[in-house]
Amino acid sequence: MVYEELEDRLLPVVEPVVQGMGFRIVSLKSWTKRETLHVHLTLHGTEGVSLQDCATIYRTLVPRIEVFAGTTDLHVEVSSPGINRILKNGREFEIFEGKPVMFLHKENEDWVKGTIDASDAGGTTIVMQEGKRKFTYEEIIKAKLF
Repeated sequence: MVYEELEDRLLPVVEPVVQGMGFRIVSLKSWTKRETLHVHLTLHGTEGVSLQDCATIYRTLVPRIEVFAGTTDLHVEVSSPGINRILKNGREFEIFEGKPVMFLHKENEDWVKGTIDASDAGGTTIVMQEGKRKFTYEEIIKAKLF
């Protein structure tokens, strides 16, 4: 089984469960090591993600992933994105709307600070001290929460 395909097929299985518990999946990764399937989920919740939240989601998802993957040789890890998460794509900008962000613009040598206001497929709007401005994802070299 190709695991990129597994991630694409696994996401619709686990995402409704995670959303029903009040969280969003920031990233889902899977790989095999010595015939063990490893799955790593990074989650975001509006009130944060506690250790207890991770444990509850883990216990809820493991049986579903075992059935879906057809194996009990499984290692699942559930975590929060962390305070200084590097944003990797437009979907993550959307997930973290309302959060403070620092980013490097392709025409600026310094980090620009602001708050993610809105995001879509074309880019993100950041509220900065100077006001709101829309940026395409191509203009943003690197971005992280702070």
